[in-house]
Amino acid sequence: MMRETQERINKIELTINLLEDHLHKYGHLIQPRPFRFIKSQIKYYKRELQIRRDYPI
Repeated sequence: MMRETQERINKIELTINLLEDHLHKYGHLIQPRPFRFIKSQIKYYKRELQIRRDYPI
C-alpha cells in the first residue's frame, strides 16, 4: 500500500513540474481559458499531493 502511495506521489510531482514548466515556457502563448484550466489543474494536484503526504494510507 505504501509503495502505491509513493508511486502516486511521484507521478503527481512529475505532473506538477511538467505543467508549471509548460506555463513558464508557453504561458504567454496560451489562450486565457486553457491557461486557467492548467492553473486549476496545478492547484488540484498540489492539494492531492498534500493530502497524500499527510495521510499516506
